[in-house]
Amino acid sequence: MNFGEKKSTIKDVDKVIDEFKNVKRPDMDNEGDSANDPDFYNYLSESDKKIVDDTTETIKNYIKNDDGSPNKRAITLMNKRGYKTTLHIGQYSENEELVGSVEIKTDNKDDEDDDLISINLDKF
Repeated sequence: MNFGEKKSTIKDVDKVIDEFKNVKRPDMDNEGDSANDPDFYNYLSESDKKIVDDTTETIKNYIKNDDGSPNKRAITLMNKRGYKTTLHIGQYSENEELVGSVEIKTDNKDDEDDDLISINLDKF
């Protein structure tokens, strides 16, 4: 998704997360890695990579205010919907870059340990 100047809505977030829930963890040693970590991401199909990219971009667009600060209302709403979301200024950031993550419960029933996948929201 390309939002340009348009701000994401919670409906946009719900839509991409619904698609993301079908992404399966690659059968590699990547337990605990986020979906956009190279050890996970590089082993996805091109269509799953696009889903991860769209989900990441949509969430970043939604949880950040126009002035660059965290949108606390959006983050609260995402948490209420079950998407464990954090966003803050990085501890070692020289340019006050925002970092965070979102954890999403997937529809992967093959392995209980694989049904929670995070997305890093680093440096934006």
